[in-house]
Amino acid sequence: MRHKANLGAVWQRGGLFRYRSRVSSSRPSQSRSQTEQQGPVQEDIDEDEEEEGRKDWADLTNCISPGLLSRVIGDPELDVDGRPRWMVTSGSTAERDSDKIPGLPDPKTEDLAQVTGEQDSEFSFLPIDLKRTWREGAIGRERTEAAQDRSWALGDLIQRYSNGGDHEGKTGEAQILGELQFTFLMVLTLMNYSCLQQWKRLLELVLTCQNAIKDREPFMASVLRLLLLQLKRCDDVEGGLFDIDGAEGGAFLRKLLMKFRRSLYEVIDNPGPTLKAEFDKLAAWVRDDYDWELDREAFVRRGMVQLEDGEEVELEMEGDGDDETGEYAPLVVDLGEGNTTQDLDMDDMATP
Repeated sequence: MRHKANLGAVWQRGGLFRYRSRVSSSRPSQSRSQTEQQGPVQEDIDEDEEEEGRKDWADLTNCISPGLLSRVIGDPELDVDGRPRWMVTSGSTAERDSDKIPGLPDPKTEDLAQVTGEQDSEFSFLPIDLKRTWREGAIGRERTEAAQDRSWALGDLIQRYSNGGDHEGKTGEAQILGELQFTFLMVLTLMNYSCLQQWKRLLELVLTCQNAIKDREPFMASVLRLLLLQLKRCDDVEGGLFDIDGAEGGAFLRKLLMKFRRSLYEVIDNPGPTLKAEFDKLAAWVRDDYDWELDREAFVRRGMVQLEDGEEVELEMEGDGDDETGEYAPLVVDLGEGNTTQDLDMDDMATP
């Protein structure tokens, strides 16, 4: 039993080999006669599905590089063939997502080290602080606008992780896309909790940007294209991706997409056609598969409902507080040069 459990060491010594199934998971069970009769047709279908799977895999991993893996996971080990190998488990976590008490040993990490002969890796994700998305020293209107439109925080993150001389930030954008791909795949294959949280943080940062919709249109379109492909593969997770996220489920993503749609169609003037086309594809897919309607104007939010006893009551849908709309919309007050907050409060108190 001890040797069976020590799979990490066995794999490192070359005792395990790669396995790739050539049988489609959607292939129906057939009798021998049906298989012989429909063999060529079914084989063509399997080849088409396998080719589609290869293309999806390429699109899900094309921004994951050895440099990105080393940044997130750490320096790799070399396997028996001299190839770099990065180790990730379902328990690997970033410090911000860990429930470890400082100063006390983690028994789970120690047990894993005894089984695999290696210490569990600690993720070094891109630093995202959604509670502080404005520049140092920002006050007043600038701070309020940066809290609503996180384009500055996105641009700052891209520039910090771009190579020297890359003024357009293409390498920094690739780091964000690569981390979106890496975290999703670790959720898909290992159900890693920390990767799920970082995946959500990255999406919340990007989808709450407004000015970046025009300033970084190709990047934003790439994010939407990747997100659509990831959602199409969510069923590969046992029970579904959103079911492992507790009671919240996919509500967080639906709210983000609704807010992004409002920015795209109502806030930004003349957004690029490529970005609109990618969003329309995503919106149509979630409408058909998840029954998510992203257009707030497509359904009634307030109205009269008649109860069984004939009484009529007025009902209103919740969500204005989360969307910062309606009476919850933020208001910027210009105090001017001669007024102070104290003067404004005194004027309000004197008003009958």
